[in-house]
Amino acid sequence: MKKNSINNYDGNRLKEDHSESCPTTTDSEERRPGEGAVRRAPQRGFRVLALTCFGLGFLRPAPGTWGSIPSAALAWAILVAGASSGVYVVALVAVGAAASWVCVAWGQIGEAAFGSKDPHPIVIDEVAGQCVALLALTPALAPTGALQLTGFGAWFDAGLAVSACFVLFRIFDILKPFPANASQALAGGVGVLVDDLIAGVYAGIVTAGGLWTLTGLGAI
Repeated sequence: MKKNSINNYDGNRLKEDHSESCPTTTDSEERRPGEGAVRRAPQRGFRVLALTCFGLGFLRPAPGTWGSIPSAALAWAILVAGASSGVYVVALVAVGAAASWVCVAWGQIGEAAFGSKDPHPIVIDEVAGQCVALLALTPALAPTGALQLTGFGAWFDAGLAVSACFVLFRIFDILKPFPANASQALAGGVGVLVDDLIAGVYAGIVTAGGLWTLTGLGAI
């Protein structure tokens, strides 16, 4: 009798030990570690894709140059279409603002994904900076402006003006004159974006000055 009691006690003890070492899972505990991260992966993937301007940042060489093309192409298309300066400004401001938001909101995610500060594949900042530079062409679009974008010559004039602005932006984006170079120390997406906006301002000033000078000389 005593032996049976001891056996029962030992059996119950083993069951308790087993239940403690292998706890039963409830519905709320069924999620495995990392499952939330896996579920967020598609969302994160889209954000990284947007930061690369939908893959342009992966192109080589000079991913920043590839990333500047969409803004320049948009500006050229608007000019060739003969749209008003108001449409030109609204379109570039809208694209630049959207690109800036993506960069600031998701830039830190991109840095974590690529494992470096302001990584080369992130080119959405070039989209925004190029829009800033291209806004310098707006005064030349007025009825009495330097660029009379009518007829077949519109294709050439628009292409020349946009190309000049495009090249100037890339030069300033690479050189990063003060305070563009210092702004890269800013954290997250802000540090990724601000230097390109400053480069856009520099490029815009030189573009506007060049147009004003050429107009005064009667060259255009």
